[in-house]
Amino acid sequence: MQSKPLIELICKELFFHEQDSVFKELESRLGIMDKDVYEAYEYYDSDVYGYDNDVYSSIPIRFVQYLHARKYGSWHVAKNRTISAWLADYWPCKVVDVGYGIPQSYLLDRIPFPNNGSFALLEKYKSAKLFGEQLINIYDEKSQSNIAFHEFDMDQDKISHYGNADVHLFLDSLEHATDPEKLLESTRSAAHNKSVIFLSLPIGEIVPVHSISWSSANEIIAWVTRNGLDVQRTKELAPNPKVDIFIESMHSSFSTLLLECSCR
Repeated sequence: MQSKPLIELICKELFFHEQDSVFKELESRLGIMDKDVYEAYEYYDSDVYGYDNDVYSSIPIRFVQYLHARKYGSWHVAKNRTISAWLADYWPCKVVDVGYGIPQSYLLDRIPFPNNGSFALLEKYKSAKLFGEQLINIYDEKSQSNIAFHEFDMDQDKISHYGNADVHLFLDSLEHATDPEKLLESTRSAAHNKSVIFLSLPIGEIVPVHSISWSSANEIIAWVTRNGLDVQRTKELAPNPKVDIFIESMHSSFSTLLLECSCR
């Protein structure tokens, strides 16, 4: 269990040392206080075995995800930079981001969008939409015409409604579905023949918020290939133990594999 002083130190470094005016404006708009974020940060990062997916119904958890995505040297930043670079090969285009958590830098850094660039952001929990709409509004109110937020349950709703997207993103989200294989197959079947799918999938033990994990990059590639996708490129990333403090609570090593895949 991480100590509360350590969590507070990290939080203060993130949104006081950086003088993050966006963060403070989000707190004001959403009625969240610093102590709410401290407590959520400690809860979320100190014991990955201590909660299920309903943790994401919390707005303070969205603030924690925002902090994760901004911390220099973190695994989250490295992942987002890679995805942004890959996405540049297709942008501007139609993107659907399934289980996005919060709007990430690969979206935010492209504001304002050209007319033929758009994002559909899909998440089950209302907290994601509430946080995301305010964040986009702070960045550029006009960009909301190119960014659509949808409440979407990966276990119940039909991904086929978003089959016209050019790029489908499942970044640390597919493994949260009850049946990831069925969801991936539905996405592949609905996608047009030039669309691509970006994935970020876990390597290591299964934690309570996940329904699946893999033991190696090769095992993931074999699984993806068996499910009708052709892997174009990959990159494996591991958490930075100096920054990504959640890794201290895990029982074994953990990493993720990023994949860019085309549909057969």
